[in-house]
Amino acid sequence: RARRLDQILANLIEALRVIGYQLEPFMPVTSRRLLDLLNVDEAAAAAPFGQGIQPDHRVKPPAALFPRIEVSK
Repeated sequence: RARRLDQILANLIEALRVIGYQLEPFMPVTSRRLLDLLNVDEAAAAAPFGQGIQPDHRVKPPAALFPRIEVSK
């Protein structure tokens, strides 16, 4: 089960990497923040799906990409 979970999480991280790279023309700041959180460089960011993040890759601690907007009443 642990190996299956590891593969699922690796696929999720890889998908987020591809999404972050593809978002750059539309949301450049968010794209950079996402790729920074994933801890990938320019070459890894532009790699095809399945080739950008290597085994044992470590991501940075999570942070909100879109912080909650507090509305005072």
